Amino acid sequence: MKWKALFVLLGVFLLGVGGGVVFDRVALHRYGLAPDGVWSRHRPPVNRILQRLTHALNLSDAQQQDIHTIVMSTRTELDTTRQEMRKRVDDILRASETRIQSVLKPEQREAFEQLMVEHRTRRKQRRHFRRWHMHHESENNLHMQ
Repeated sequence: MKWKALFVLLGVFLLGVGGGVVFDRVALHRYGLAPDGVWSRHRPPVNRILQRLTHALNLSDAQQQDIHTIVMSTRTELDTTRQEMRKRVDDILRASETRIQSVLKPEQREAFEQLMVEHRTRRKQRRHFRRWHMHHESENNLHMQ
């Protein structure tokens, strides 16, 4: 009797895992959603933009190509702007950390520095994931063209 219950539980678990994988691959990725369920950097894949515009506006092939070029150059400009802003934000945060440390006692500075190391590590991991996800999104867009 215990074995039957164990097999049923294992079967339910495997169905759940399989359903999750299917949902991730089909629903989330098809609709431009990131693994955490939000729009990937608030930008749907280029091919989806083109499909929507082509359908809504009855675009010719030449128009589709022109719009594709415009969307890609806009993304490049936005990425450059984001990088510049990220540098400015990092500079401001570093200056703020220095000012905070000047107010703290030596033992508090050590604890504060440890908190900042942990914070930077988490921040770097989030950035790495976003870059990885955007890289794979770009690769998928190239394959879809």
